[in-house]
Amino acid sequence: MVKRIRLGLRLAAIGAAGALALVGCSSGGSAPVQQNSEGGYGSIPAESSSSTTGGTVNVAEFPGAGPDWIFPVIDGTHSSIYNTATFMDMMYRPLYFPVTGSSPAVDYSKSLAKPPVFANNNKTITLNLNPAYKWSDGKPVTANDVIFDIDLSKAAVKESPANLNSYTPGQFPDNVTSATAPNQQTVVLTLDKTYNPDWLLYSEFVQFLVPLPSTSWNVSSAGGPHLDFTQPANAKAIYDYLFKQASTISTYATNPLWQTVDGAYKIKTYNASTNATDLVVNPAYTGPDKPKITEVDELAYTSTDAEWNDVLDGKLDVANVDFSDLPQLASAAKKGNYAYYGLPSAGFLYMYFNFKDTTGSFDKIINQLYVRQALAHLQDENAVIKGAFKGAAVPQYSTIGTLPKSPYSADAITKPLYAYDINAAKTLLTSHGWKVVGGVLTCQSPGTASTDCGAGIPAGTPFTFTFYYANQPAVVAQQVDAFASAAKQLGITMTLKGFTFNQLLDVANDPSSPSTESQWGMADFGGFTGLEYPTGGTIFNTGGSYNEGDYSDPTADSLMNASIYSPKADALDTESNYLGKNLPAIFQPSQDDIYVWKKTLSGPANSFSSLTQYYLSPQDWFFTK
Repeated sequence: MVKRIRLGLRLAAIGAAGALALVGCSSGGSAPVQQNSEGGYGSIPAESSSSTTGGTVNVAEFPGAGPDWIFPVIDGTHSSIYNTATFMDMMYRPLYFPVTGSSPAVDYSKSLAKPPVFANNNKTITLNLNPAYKWSDGKPVTANDVIFDIDLSKAAVKESPANLNSYTPGQFPDNVTSATAPNQQTVVLTLDKTYNPDWLLYSEFVQFLVPLPSTSWNVSSAGGPHLDFTQPANAKAIYDYLFKQASTISTYATNPLWQTVDGAYKIKTYNASTNATDLVVNPAYTGPDKPKITEVDELAYTSTDAEWNDVLDGKLDVANVDFSDLPQLASAAKKGNYAYYGLPSAGFLYMYFNFKDTTGSFDKIINQLYVRQALAHLQDENAVIKGAFKGAAVPQYSTIGTLPKSPYSADAITKPLYAYDINAAKTLLTSHGWKVVGGVLTCQSPGTASTDCGAGIPAGTPFTFTFYYANQPAVVAQQVDAFASAAKQLGITMTLKGFTFNQLLDVANDPSSPSTESQWGMADFGGFTGLEYPTGGTIFNTGGSYNEGDYSDPTADSLMNASIYSPKADALDTESNYLGKNLPAIFQPSQDDIYVWKKTLSGPANSFSSLTQYYLSPQDWFFTK
């Protein structure tokens, strides 16, 4: 409902927290579940013909990453929290609902607008709204509500680029030169140049366009006069006020601002200490999927062990499953009367390099392609899939994966470009002037010749660096440990430091944490999901809003620009192949994201398969009689 994701929101849920499964108890019990013919795990029961109205669904939040923002113009500090995405999407419907079951494609039946109409070399776009939607105060959702969102986004980034998640200078909202409403149900956008229509739809419209109640939120103080938000000074005042109100999370359930919604649910309670929240049905909801479930309680957990124990005890209706629990999943599901299903989410997982870490000349070392190639040879994807992921993953070698099926999955790299081979890694390094001295791989041949270490790497430089990683879920640490062990065989020394997901974003994100940019050489928070149009733009382009390691390559920039601005069908394929070869990061296996839910909970199959793409659709569910 990411991203939003708002792509960015699901991205680093995305990213990150959203891209990763949860950690549970140690494995044990029955054998691992086998993948089905579609590459997923488990199956979805047929929708029941026996339904009831009412009831409360208990949904587990990702531990340590509860929703902490309610204003749909989301600043960068909240852009990676999956729970924040699902929390807001139940209240504030995105203009385009970007998932159809497990397929990363817009579901227009759930969207607030019809397919965009492109004209004038894709520089003029007409958005026709569905007239059925209304706000909970009875006012219609109109074109002005979309323009209100755009104007507040412009005000946000004018104050600071950090005020809008996934913001990249020159892209949304900068590239919208005008937004007009010829009538209540029509928005006409004029853009500054030609763009790829798929990129516009998935990376801009899906990410950012969330209609906001322009006739009730257009104030700069409680009880203040209603302002003309099309005036930049007024838009700034309104944005500042709403941002301040959203920053006071303890008032989320009591502030009347947040009671004006167009989604199926509205907030009932919010715990500022734990980020647990209860939502109740919006009685004025006018969308096509009228909810039968009357309350959705999102439960907070401090650990994934506690969450899995509640699954085992039957206290949760919907929860994510960690890979360490796969061996006991089948027996636990049978005992607790749970169904389960999983597929990879659209996106990728990766370990990224810090090209700004000057400690021990690491920035100069990692800037050498042969070094990145050598490190890539130290990752054993097949062993990781068999071990850490219990078989519930597929290999992935760049930004485009083979699952879930999408219009772009046919372009995925299907064979490893740098297969696991410690000897190949050793050869690359020793042929460029590195030698083990006192147990540590050390540069013995400084210089820029083909047999030298590379520009800026002094003689005697040891290959040592610090590796930051998310300590939950456990599969991240397992992959990092295996990688570090392989590197140690070559004399490469890594100091491993684990953090919670939110802590890791604070210390291993160069664009927003410049004070720590020389404290770590590599990091692994998991990855990105919600990549319906899987370009590396904003992630690997120079200055990209999610370019945590500051990778910068003119050729890569050119290819990512082509994926954004060129309508050529092969632009995305060319970009992904180059990134897979040039290694801005080491791409990791794409895991199945597996969910369990009570069999007494039913609904359309798509509403459960969409969980694998981190979309929560309780308005489609019901309890059986």
